[in-house]
Formats: sequence, C-alpha cells, structure tokens
Amino acid sequence: MEYQGYLQQESKQRKTVHILVFFSTFFFYFYMGMLAHEKGFWGAEEVYLGEKALLAVRGEPARFENIGLTYPPFPFMLRFLPASLGLHPYAGVFFSSISGALTILVLISSLKRSRISTLIITPVIIVNPLFIYTFSSGGSAGLFLLLLSLFTFYFKRFIESKGEDSFAFFISSLILGFSFLIRYEAVFFLIPLIFTLIKDKNRWRVVSKLLIFTFPSLFLSTGWTYINWLYKGDPFHFIHTFGLISFETTLKEQKSLFYSLALAIILFPSYLVSLYHVARQQNLLILFLSPLAVALTSTLLLDNMVSTSYFCLLGSVSLIFESNLGSNASRYLLVLAMIAGALIGYTLSDRTTWGEERDFIKTLIGTQKEERFKEEKELANYLKSLQGKIFFDDTYDYAVVFFHGDPKSFVLPYQMEFGFYLKAPFFIARYVVVPHPKYRNMINENNPLIFPEKDPNWELVEKIGKWKIFAARYRKD
Repeated sequence: MEYQGYLQQESKQRKTVHILVFFSTFFFYFYMGMLAHEKGFWGAEEVYLGEKALLAVRGEPARFENIGLTYPPFPFMLRFLPASLGLHPYAGVFFSSISGALTILVLISSLKRSRISTLIITPVIIVNPLFIYTFSSGGSAGLFLLLLSLFTFYFKRFIESKGEDSFAFFISSLILGFSFLIRYEAVFFLIPLIFTLIKDKNRWRVVSKLLIFTFPSLFLSTGWTYINWLYKGDPFHFIHTFGLISFETTLKEQKSLFYSLALAIILFPSYLVSLYHVARQQNLLILFLSPLAVALTSTLLLDNMVSTSYFCLLGSVSLIFESNLGSNASRYLLVLAMIAGALIGYTLSDRTTWGEERDFIKTLIGTQKEERFKEEKELANYLKSLQGKIFFDDTYDYAVVFFHGDPKSFVLPYQMEFGFYLKAPFFIARYVVVPHPKYRNMINENNPLIFPEKDPNWELVEKIGKWKIFAARYRKD
C-alpha cells in the first residue's frame, strides 16, 4: 500500500510537470513568434497559408477549393476558423506554438525517469534556435515535426514489443497517414520502414502488417486525389507542388543540401551519440536512420527543402531513443551534446543556407535591418483606403491580400470573373494594381500598355515599391 501510494504521488507530480512544461513552452514560442512579427519578420509559408485560408472562408464565393488544391490541406484547414474571425495574422504562430509544446511533451515522455536529465534537457531543447524557428515562424514544419516525433515514439514501442503492441502499431500507422495531409514527403517514410515488417516468418502476419501500415496513407492520399479530380479534373493536380527538379538542378543543389545536413549534425551532435548505441540494435536501426534518409531523399527531389531546420527531426529522434543508451555516462554525454548543439546554433544566422532562417534569427537578436514584406504591407494599407473593386493577381503577391485582410475587395485569379475580364479589367474593377514587367504577372502579360502608362483606359494614382496603382478613367462607381 505504501509503495502504491508512492507511485500515485509520483504520477501526480509527473502530470503537474507536464502541464507546466506545456504552458511554459507554448507561451515561450508564441511570444517569440509575436516578437518576430513586431520586429518585421513574417514567414513566407505562414503568409501563404493564411491568405489561402482567407479566400476559402471569406472569399467571393467562399469555397474549399480556393486553397488551390496543391499544398496539403490540413495546414489550411487549421486556419479556417481564425480567418473567419479576422485572426489570421496570429493563427500561424499559435498553431506552431501548440505543436512545439506538444512535441516537447513527447520528447520528455521518451526520457528515462530521471528528474535531473529532464530538468536539464527540457530547457536546452526549447531554446535551441532551430526549434525556436520551427515552432515560432508560423509554417507547417512544426506540426509536421510533432506528428513525425509521435510516429517515431509509437513505432519504436511497437518494434521493442516484438510485434505484440498492436495499439502502438495502429496509432503509428494512423499518424503517418495523417502526416501526408501536412507534408507530402511523409510518404517517403513508408519505403524504408516496410523492411522492418517483413522479417516475420509467418507470411500472413507480414501481409496483415503491411496492410495495416500502408492503409491510412493510401486511404488519405486516395481521398486527396479524389478531391483534386472532383474540383480540378486531374486526380494528380497536387503533384505540381512537388516541383520535381532536373538532374542538373539537383547537382547544383547538392552543395547546399549536404552543407545543410553537415550543419544539422553539428547542431544536433546528440544524433551521433544515440546512433553509436542504436547501431548495435539492428531491429531499431532502420527506424532511427529513416528520418535522415527521408530528409535527404525529399530534399533531392524537392527544390524548396534545402533548409537546416528541416533536419530538426534528428534532434527529436536522438531523444526518443535516449532510453536505449547503455549507461548513465552515455546519457550525460547526450545531455552535453544537446547543450553544445544549442550553443553552436546561435551562430546559425551566419551559417545557414536558408535565407528565412537567417532573417528570423537576425530579427530576434536585432541585427536584421530589412523588414520582410514591408512593401506588401505598405501597398495593403494603401488599398484599404480605396473604394471599389481592385483587380489584382495574387499568384506571387499573396502577401498583399493577407495583410489587407478582406479578399472581397479584390477580383482575384480564383474567381471566374478574373479570367473573363483579364483583357479588359475596367469592366469589373475600379482599380488595377500591376507590378514592374520584370515580375511575372497575368495582368501585365495580357495588358502590356498599363504599366508604362500608355493605356487610355487607366490613369496612375499611386506608385508603391514595384507596383503601380491605376484607376479606371471612365468608371465612376
């Protein structure tokens, strides 16, 4: 009875610690994200997701397909409610911070029950600059890292149970399938991990494992292809997002890719510490190496993935496998490696090849002089003062609509009217906004006389940055 009471007290203390860690981590990451916004940093993906969510819930008409059906849908769907309430500028950082807090809980739950190691490792993880960027910059990377950490946690439990923990196996399969709706490269996890399931001598058990493991991913991906076919007429429309690059481009990207990988390992030397011990456990080695293999594969195939923070999963995996380290000395070495990596990480602003990471960290420490999306915000504020419809191409200038906040003020490419009146915008809009011809823009391509001020239907009213704003001469509504 006395021992049972001790266990209950220990459990209560652990829950209290987890609650405190969750809220302190959430508020820390949320504060860092808001501070970055105040100082002028906005993540490109954060702004893109927010703008498309605005079109989906407040567009004219408001439709799900306004998100574009190229990027995975779940990051947009999370932003639907905040966008409908006019809170879209805060949604990205909010959900990134929630993902960060939950990820930290997963990692400390993976640690052996040592109060000292937990008390030391937890703040070290939280303040690692790559984790701060991932969980405070407002993109989808934080949510993706959370789900992959959960997947690794449960799939490891399944392997260690020698195939007996069916609950952990089912949950890990479900999480991996759901990850596909956040980042398409989650599908690359299926290939290496299938090899961990085919060692069973019973063929029927192998078949059943493969079916359970692949079904969620196949079901959700099939559903997404159906939605693409339903709205776009092409079931594989979303594959355009993959941006498969040529072999020549791959050769050009290899230098920055392997530089980013080397830098990530320097910033997460804990991965090498854990690898030394896991290498002796063949049944876990494939799972341990799969994040590295997937990161390399997807980076080589996707031209937008050469970022150091993309390898944050190496740090997560090293902690999830902490319980497999052979001795306390190894655990102390892991802690020292985490501390060293975090300290080295604060030189990231001068080392990373990913411009957005540099800008984020420089913004926080006060050395970033240029404000991101400064001209877009200036243009958006000016357009708010205008009365009447504005003909605008947001394909590349989505940030203007995001900062404006009211998509109904615009005639945009998602609307049928845009294509119909593209060659004569004055029939439907009071104003038209065109960038310098050196920037890709459908309005310029179809109305080459507007920007040089040679079109008699339009008169210049303002010039902001690369854009000129024109008013229709013969339209007074």
